[in-house]
Parts: sequence; C-alpha cells; structure tokens
Amino acid sequence: KKMPNLKIHEASGGKELLKLLEKKEHQPDIILLDLEMPEMDGLQVTQKLLSDNSDLSSRIIILTMHDDKSLIIDLIEKGVHGYILKDADISEILEAIHQVQSGKYYVSQHTFDAIREDTNINWRFKNKLNGHKGMLSHREEEILTLICKEYTNKEIAEHLNLSIRTVDGHRNRLLKKTGMKNTVGLVKYALRNGVYALS
Repeated sequence: KKMPNLKIHEASGGKELLKLLEKKEHQPDIILLDLEMPEMDGLQVTQKLLSDNSDLSSRIIILTMHDDKSLIIDLIEKGVHGYILKDADISEILEAIHQVQSGKYYVSQHTFDAIREDTNINWRFKNKLNGHKGMLSHREEEILTLICKEYTNKEIAEHLNLSIRTVDGHRNRLLKKTGMKNTVGLVKYALRNGVYALS
C-alpha cells in the first residue's frame, strides 16, 4: 500500500516528542509511541497528549512489549487508536497504520481478547452514562449480547429463529447506530454501556 507524501519525524524520548509537537509544522497524522522512553515514558506522554486541555489532532498507536491486559484496556480508555506488540509482523504494523490513517481503530486479536477477558472492566465503566438507552431496540440488544458471546451470524439466526439476512441487517444497523466500525467496536460499546457484562 502506498502512503503519498509521507513525512517521518523521530524523537529520542517523551520530552523531545512533546517539544516537537509544540511546533505547528510538526503535527503528524499518526504518532507511533513506544511506552519505554527516556525522561518521560509513553504512559506519561499519552496522558498529556490525551488530556482534556489538549487540542491534539494526531492519532496514537502504542508499540510496546507489554501485553498486560489491564494496561491495554487502560490505554484504550484513555483514547489511543491502536495497540501493537513489538514482536508483531511488519505487515501487522503497516496494517495498523493504514487503518488508523483512514480514520479507523486498529485492534489486534490480542487486544480483542484483552477487552473480552478482563473481568474488572465492568467496574471501570460502571459509572459511565448509558447513552444507548432508547437508541437500541430490544432485538438489537439481544443480537449485540450474542455478538459479545462470540456467536456467528448463523448461530445468532438459529438461536433467535431468524434468517441470516435479518441478522445481517440488524448487525449493520448496530454498526450505524453506535458509530462503530467492526465487531470489536460493538463489544467495546456493549461493555461501556452496560448492554453486556463479562462473567
């Protein structure tokens, strides 16, 4: 895949990165951020970049050796747009960059598993506003719950005695209503809004 007019800037550490971003001519579309950096680590930089007072337009992809599930979820909560392990193939890293550059989120299978398996996530989202109330129909909530349980469209159709085409239609409406791009996004939405609870 081609990336036209690609410009790359490199910073040796967190403080240098922040200083670089202060210059208006250095406002990247994507920041590939290592968590292990001198002077100011990636967590501190992420917190500063995504603070309420920040007008950052760049999207952040985390590149790290840390595969701690709670860390991954914490960073997703903070607003990062991708999370990649350093041992990932170069093809996955490039795919993440392309996905994020096109306005989407990149979530690897590992991150997907982390979101689904962290049994504490419901406590972290417990007090968030249930913005879906009144937006999803009862049937849509049923289907969303089954999606979270990893049912395929065929299995959902059999479970609810619906046609696969009907399930496809509901899934597409769920994506449109929630503003999500894929199944992982739907799972995140369901967890955050109390539609589904991990057990």
